[in-house]
Amino acid sequence: DVFHRIETEEEVPRWRAEHGGIYYSVSMYYDIFENTEIGSALDQMLFDANNYFQTEQQAQEYLDHCKKFFENN
Repeated sequence: DVFHRIETEEEVPRWRAEHGGIYYSVSMYYDIFENTEIGSALDQMLFDANNYFQTEQQAQEYLDHCKKFFENN
């Protein structure tokens, strides 16, 4: 399950876009945004918050998970 990470001794490094590359994130208004990695504080914040996805589909899966969570709580 991509939403529950198991800690291991050797974790695989998370994907991060190269400078000028595209990544996706989810806003607090449930919108998916396409972003360009420029090494900004926002890029770092989204990466650190695990709100940084390689594909729009991954961002959509995360968004669906969040919506389901808030509907049930």
